[in-house]
Amino acid sequence: MRQQAVLWGWAPFPDIPGPAHGRVEIRAATLGELIQRAYLLKPYEVAGPPWIYEDRFDVLAKLPDGAAGEQVPLMLQALLAERFELAVERRAKPVATYRLVAAKNGPKLRPAENGAHSVHVSVGAGIRRIKGDVTLRELAGFISKSADRPVEDGTGLKGSYSVDLEWASGDGPAAAAAPALSTALGERLGSSWSRRRAS
Repeated sequence: MRQQAVLWGWAPFPDIPGPAHGRVEIRAATLGELIQRAYLLKPYEVAGPPWIYEDRFDVLAKLPDGAAGEQVPLMLQALLAERFELAVERRAKPVATYRLVAAKNGPKLRPAENGAHSVHVSVGAGIRRIKGDVTLRELAGFISKSADRPVEDGTGLKGSYSVDLEWASGDGPAAAAAPALSTALGERLGSSWSRRRAS
């Protein structure tokens, strides 16, 4: 039986496993997560039956000599087609978004020193953290990776700002102790977000 997943759009997805000693190892990934990695998509850009996020798989692959990390997504696409008989249908579809805006009392943002620009993004057991100097547009892009829809920058603020933002993004003790994203935005950055309908 040939399975089908519908891909709504294209966007960078950061967690592509690079080759280590000529091998790629992906552990306990769902088929939906493998599709995201293979086609560089965010979760809300993949549509399919519920089971694509239920069963988990390990992918262990040996790369050809001289293969680069940039080739890994293409190799994953070939693997999905061969092992899962995956058929992909690409569609353009209007998507509702979040809009990042300044809170009523104004933003709590400190400009980066000398326009510095560097950021570290970490993903732990049920939490995410962004720390460094970023533009608000880049911050919205990072947040999009764990949101259920794209996040746009609507603050109108230019330049880079120093941020240290941590929020819950799953289950577990660490997530229970961390604030929700909307709370973290207000407390740490003086920002909030609003929902925008698809157009």
